[in-house]
Amino acid sequence: AALPAPRNRPAGEIPAIGPTVIKTADLELEVEKGDFRDAVEAAMATAERNGGFVLDTSVDDVKLGLGSVTLRVPADRFGRALADLQDLGKVERESVSGQDVTQEFIDLEARLRNLEAQERVLLNLMSEAQSVADTIRVQRELTGIQLEVERLKGRLRYLEDQTALSTIHVRIAEAGAAPPRLGMLQRAWTRSVDVFLGVIAAVIVGAGFVVPVALMGGLVLVLFWRLRPRVEEKTAS
Repeated sequence: AALPAPRNRPAGEIPAIGPTVIKTADLELEVEKGDFRDAVEAAMATAERNGGFVLDTSVDDVKLGLGSVTLRVPADRFGRALADLQDLGKVERESVSGQDVTQEFIDLEARLRNLEAQERVLLNLMSEAQSVADTIRVQRELTGIQLEVERLKGRLRYLEDQTALSTIHVRIAEAGAAPPRLGMLQRAWTRSVDVFLGVIAAVIVGAGFVVPVALMGGLVLVLFWRLRPRVEEKTAS
């Protein structure tokens, strides 16, 4: 079937959003009867054509022609990809939003610099420690600092990913099969799940560093308990 339909809105009318803004869009399209599969494939191709990828594809009902595609595209191709998707059919509903995270970036980077400076000081103190007790005391402080450093780095990586790649969720329905509209609570729940998954991904990335740090702390404690009797014997003599 012939796809595209006339464009519903010029791409130039989409408001430009800065590079530290998380851009998302929800789009509902109605396509001609029999065009559902072609529209889904065209939506998936839109991601690749704009340098992105398909995050998720779901077909609710093949007979009725109901389904959805979620795309992630570079932020600077967001408007172009959205206009391409509009070309696939009649726009029934469209929502474009942006979350400005500029201040969070600034705060996180400042806190990270401060913690990394503390980490360097503690590493120097550890290298100069004269006793096992001093080493353990410094190690305890250092482990807490390093865990916080990795947490902040994970959050920054997540924000960088979300601002570099924009998300477009498009619902596609054949004529006569209107897609179910999400209520306000359902939309809020969907966005909460996306944020939660992003945080979990950041934690998993940071775990590659956290686990070795924890193991190092455990080894220091074992060394301390083994050396303690010898130190006490020398002190007593």
